Amino acid sequence: MINKESFYEQLKPFAHKNIPIRLVIRFGEHYELLFSWERRIRLGEYTPMYAQLIDMRKSGSNKYVAPDLDFDPIKEGITTDYRLYKYLCKWVNNAMKEYEKADN
Repeated sequence: MINKESFYEQLKPFAHKNIPIRLVIRFGEHYELLFSWERRIRLGEYTPMYAQLIDMRKSGSNKYVAPDLDFDPIKEGITTDYRLYKYLCKWVNNAMKEYEKADN
C-alpha cells in the first residue's frame, strides 16, 4: 500500500542524524500515513518512532484508522530504512484490513 519509491524519496533529506524525521505518505485515494521520529537518546534509549494512519474523508477522532503506533526501533529490530519500510507496510496493511472489515 505504501509506495516504496515515495517512501525512500521522502527519507533522503533526513540523512543527517540530528534532523527529526516527519513524513506524510498518501496512499489510496483517501488515506495518509503520518510518521515522526526524533533521533535523540533519552535515558539511554532512543526515542520511540511514532505513526498515525488517517482517513482523510473523516474528521475528529473518527479520522483515525487505527490506534497510534508507538514503537522502539531497536526492540523491533529495525536497523535499516528497508526494515522500517517493511514494518510500516505490515502495520498499515493489517490496520487497513481491520478498518475495512469494521466499515462494512
